[in-house]
Amino acid sequence: MWEADIQSNSDITSIVFTSAKESGFIAGADIFDISSVQDKSELVPVIEEALNFFLHMKAKDVPMVAAIHGPALGGGLEWALWCDYRICTDSKATKLGLPEVKLGLLPGFGGTQNLPALVGIQGAMDMMLTGKNILPAKAKKMGLVDLVVAPQSLESVAIETAEGLANGTVKETVDKNTDGNYPAPYEIIDCVKYGLAHPGMEKFKHEREGFAKLAATKESEALIGLFDGTTQMKKLSSGAEPIKVKKVAVMGAGLMGAGIAQ
Repeated sequence: MWEADIQSNSDITSIVFTSAKESGFIAGADIFDISSVQDKSELVPVIEEALNFFLHMKAKDVPMVAAIHGPALGGGLEWALWCDYRICTDSKATKLGLPEVKLGLLPGFGGTQNLPALVGIQGAMDMMLTGKNILPAKAKKMGLVDLVVAPQSLESVAIETAEGLANGTVKETVDKNTDGNYPAPYEIIDCVKYGLAHPGMEKFKHEREGFAKLAATKESEALIGLFDGTTQMKKLSSGAEPIKVKKVAVMGAGLMGAGIAQ
C-alpha cells in the first residue's frame, strides 16, 4: 500500500497514522511469532527489514503525525516515535509504553535511539528499564506527545496539524501572533523544517548556528532584559489581596484553542 499509494504520489504532502480499532493504536510485534522462531538469529533480518521500512517512510520527506487513541505499546509506540508529531486522546484507555523489558527483550524498531532523542536520557531509560505505561497527561509533560485532545477531536486535530506542518499555516499563526516582530519563532520553524529535510548531524549544526544568530539580535536582548526585570519584581512584596479566579474560558475550537484548554 505504501509503495503503490503513498511513496510515489507527489500529491500527498502530509500523513496521519491512526487506527480504526477501538482497542488501540498499533499493537506491534506478536510475541508468539517471536517465540515460535527456533533460530533467534533469524529475527535480525526481520527487524532490519522493518527498520528499513521506517527509514524508507521517512525518506518520503513529508510531515507525519501519529494520532493515538487507546494503547500504543511496544512496536506501536516505536512507530509513533518515527513520526514528526504525536497527538493522543485523554481517554482512560490511552497509554503509551515500551514494555519489552518485561519480556526479557528490548525495543528493536529504533526505540532505544528515538526515545532518548525525544524525551531525554533519564525519561527514556526509566520507561525502557521499567516497562511502565505512561498516561496522556504525563506523556504531554515529558514531551512524549505534543498534544492531548478529546477522542472526538483526534482525527480533525491530527489532520489540521499535518496540513499546518505541510502548507505553512503554522507560520501564518506565528505571523498573526507576533506581527513579524519576533525572529525566534520563525527560526524555530526553520530548524524544524531543516531537520525534516536533513536527518543527519547537520541539523544540529544548523540549530546551534540559529541559536547564536538569535542571541545576537536586539529582540533577544530586550526579552532577556524583560525577563530579568520581571524576575526582580517577583522579589518585591505587596500587600494587595489577590483576585480569586473562579472561571476561565477559552474562545475558539481550533488547534491552538484545544491545546490551551488542555
